[in-house]
Amino acid sequence: MPDLCLADALFLAALFAASFDGRTLVSGSVVLSLKQAAMFKEFKEFIAKGNVLELAVGVILAAAFGAVVKAFTDGVMMPPIGLVLGGVDFSDLAVVLKDGAGVEGTETYVEPVLLKWGYFVQMVIDFLIIALVLFMVIKAYNNFLRKKEVTPDEVPPASTKEEILLKEIRDLLARGR
Repeated sequence: MPDLCLADALFLAALFAASFDGRTLVSGSVVLSLKQAAMFKEFKEFIAKGNVLELAVGVILAAAFGAVVKAFTDGVMMPPIGLVLGGVDFSDLAVVLKDGAGVEGTETYVEPVLLKWGYFVQMVIDFLIIALVLFMVIKAYNNFLRKKEVTPDEVPPASTKEEILLKEIRDLLARGR
């Protein structure tokens, strides 16, 4: 079978769900109708566009950033907060809704039912950190755009003789009313 990129594989999966009618194009062990081949080419062009690739990079970076924030929250922020609150580990804070039954480690052991509110608090702090960082990035970007709009590099062109005369006529008509 020919080498396939991710876009090829995704599109072929969709094509095999469709029917093969009309004339066909054979490439290795892949058989496509001419209409499907045209759609395949269009799909590949769409995937290769910058916006789709930028979005994919953004999603990957966001996932990595989320992991960094989680590590920062779990390893740097929460231990001092727990220490101030008397050595509390937030991830262990929970309300027992139903006790466990049996001996732990046996087949008959039933886990206790817990309402893990400490874990929830930790996730809210993660969210607030990510939201704050995103707010600061967007604010910096908006400030950059405002500065770019306020200080244009181009000087407006001087008025032509016709424009000057038209402005004088407009002003005279406005005074005559």
